[in-house]
Amino acid sequence: MNFAGSAYIFRHAVLRDAAYQLMPPGDRAALHAQALLQLEHAYGGRAPATPEVDPASDQRIGPHPTDAVAHELAWHAALAGSEPSLLALYLRRAAELAVRQYRAVDSAELWLQLSHLGSQTARTEATRRAGVEYLAAHNIQRGHELLEQALQRFRELGNRIGEGVTLGNLAVHHYQSGRGRIAEDMNTQALAILSAGGSRRALATTLGNQATICLETGRLEQAEEMIGRALAVFADMDELRLHATALGNLGILYHWTNRLELAEQTFEKALAEHRAAGNTAGAGNVLSNLGILYRDTGRAEKCESMYRRALADLRQAGDLRFEGITLGNMASLLASQGRYPEAEAAGRQALALHAMTGNLPYEALAWMNLSRVYSHTRRFEQALDALERSVAAYAQVGDRGNEAVRRCETAVLLLKLGRVEEARQQWEQGWPAAGPDHPEMEKPLSEMREACAAAGEPAFA
Repeated sequence: MNFAGSAYIFRHAVLRDAAYQLMPPGDRAALHAQALLQLEHAYGGRAPATPEVDPASDQRIGPHPTDAVAHELAWHAALAGSEPSLLALYLRRAAELAVRQYRAVDSAELWLQLSHLGSQTARTEATRRAGVEYLAAHNIQRGHELLEQALQRFRELGNRIGEGVTLGNLAVHHYQSGRGRIAEDMNTQALAILSAGGSRRALATTLGNQATICLETGRLEQAEEMIGRALAVFADMDELRLHATALGNLGILYHWTNRLELAEQTFEKALAEHRAAGNTAGAGNVLSNLGILYRDTGRAEKCESMYRRALADLRQAGDLRFEGITLGNMASLLASQGRYPEAEAAGRQALALHAMTGNLPYEALAWMNLSRVYSHTRRFEQALDALERSVAAYAQVGDRGNEAVRRCETAVLLLKLGRVEEARQQWEQGWPAAGPDHPEMEKPLSEMREACAAAGEPAFA
């Protein structure tokens, strides 16, 4: 190993930094100004001026050769003491580039720097965009804080479009965190504001979000109508990534309404559009949903292949939330094939990601599936612990139906462990909310009666 060479490099860096710090501030600023001019010259000259960021604007920022070094140009502009407009120009270009490249952490930090420049509206819009990107980077607390700040400021400014867009962003956050009622209320407010005028892109995005909520709550006709409206806007605006996302949601709707061939075709179109847009995370999302379609149509081998391809894309893109969801789906598939060690490992990984991203609804589901793996391998105490965690998570989310069914399943496990009175208490809490007509209650009801008979106890129902 060439220690002398390494030592020389280290001393050189130290000397360089020392010389930089000893330089008079005015000289340093002049050098940064010169570096900025030289970089601009090397990359085709100064980028054209852009309007301030505005929540009501659908205007795109056209590409420019300086985009490749926009972050560095912003750094030089700041240290050169350049006009705020020049610093804002390159901060925005660097932030927009980071968004297009799905570098959420970088884009969040750049938008946050931009939130100190320009008019009050521009500062607030940059704060909002920073919040959206922090959420995408799974910094949930910071993202939520910034969105709440932006919402308050837009309201103080009387900027209704900004208020509507931010309400839509917060609705997505609450939906993904399992607070469905709050999400729908916020998204409904956002739709009312944005329908009155403003950003077409924001309105279409909010329609797509409302369609997702309608899907989850069984309002399928309303969901299909909203997705159709969103698709038309995105196609007209040539918004390929957003169009692909809406197509993916349409594929889910076709799947749920048993239009299976159409669902598969729509997923394939969405996948192609995400690839064309360079959206690796979106492609992973669609592959995962294709896997679910293959599972439900009896193509287990293709299902597993889709899940593995999806996981590769999602990991490359850093989409921890959907990676966790897909790992949970993989765990369920592996368990159905009796591959319990693999299913347990995938389920544990899914749980870790759900906790990291604050995805409580899927955390509840993952605990339930892990409980079933433990039951199949006759680890009933561990199965009980996992199922109790699932009950607690469903209760926290406010999903009373799933909470009730899981309580009845907990009662069955307690019976198998000989804890009859505890089992009866769990059953009495769950049964009234679930009832015999619940699609998931047939098995727990049968197992409860068998376990009670084996224990010499009267059946609970």
